[in-house]
Amino acid sequence: MNKNLQAIKHIADGEYSPVVEYSFFLDYKLRIILVDKSFIDVNISTKLKDKFGIHWETKNKFNDIYRYDNFPDIKWCQLESFPFHFHSKEQNNVIEPPFSKDLFMGFRGSMDFVQNQLSLEIK
Repeated sequence: MNKNLQAIKHIADGEYSPVVEYSFFLDYKLRIILVDKSFIDVNISTKLKDKFGIHWETKNKFNDIYRYDNFPDIKWCQLESFPFHFHSKEQNNVIEPPFSKDLFMGFRGSMDFVQNQLSLEIK
């Protein structure tokens, strides 16, 4: 198993335990089940160096998706941060990412975002 995915699992299970129910490896990715039963998939490419994706499938009333990744999708080449981009609420709504380009800091930023969104839904 990819050592970076193992490290991310450790971060999710430890630092984000208030919102993470459990996590497990599923094929080539890490799946994180959240307390609201939504999930996050973390994928680190084995073919493209330093490429990753962090994808959250929400369980809110709109079934929003959020994905932060740096796979070089030519559709988003107009972004200053290309290849880094953030899918906000739906697949084709792509903006500059509000997270670090570093894998671990970007993951933590994504998890902070998730934690904040979940707390807003509870209120």
